[in-house]
Amino acid sequence: MVKLCRRADHSHAPGDSNYANAELGLDLVIGALRRERPHVVVENCEDGGCMMTYKMARLYHTSITVDNIATYATRQGIYGASYPFAPRYSVRYMQDDPTPYTLRSAIFGGPLILMQRITEWDAQQMADTKAAIAQYKALRGLIRDAKIIHLRPPRYNVGGLGWGWDAIQAVAPDQERSVVMVYRAQGDVPERASTHAACTQTQCTALVSAKSAIAP
Repeated sequence: MVKLCRRADHSHAPGDSNYANAELGLDLVIGALRRERPHVVVENCEDGGCMMTYKMARLYHTSITVDNIATYATRQGIYGASYPFAPRYSVRYMQDDPTPYTLRSAIFGGPLILMQRITEWDAQQMADTKAAIAQYKALRGLIRDAKIIHLRPPRYNVGGLGWGWDAIQAVAPDQERSVVMVYRAQGDVPERASTHAACTQTQCTALVSAKSAIAP
């Protein structure tokens, strides 16, 4: 992707060399690649989720949503991106060290990418990650093709750690299965009751995760 072009003899829009002059050529390359190699999975990525468009969704199998950022901001990105796009377009680049809370926060969406040096993990981190990956694999088929219900947004990224409760739900197309992901960052009440989840006549699994190291 051409980031800057100062030449005046190209056809890109004046003052818009960041994407316009490279877009058509890149689209042709991706289209040809998918025709010739249909089993290659192609991820859309331009320095983070900069160009998430419906045209992108036609060309790519998945897309970066949030780059290498903290846990709460990851949930904010997934929550917002899952309004216009299917969860399969929500790649997560997990930055924080693995704990049950950070891992649970990262398993909702498309491909999951770990950004750590896993050879430096201790036994507990390795065990927690293996358990989370098994859970991710068990849920990804449901979440990838699901209708997303936005239950409670992660609005308050206080100090980079977030505040309070947030929740998101995935409902299978046949409405026979559903999963609700519920999180609590720092603060707010330690327990919360809700009747907003769309679990009527479905097999509904609720997964609750709290940043328990921070007192309510």
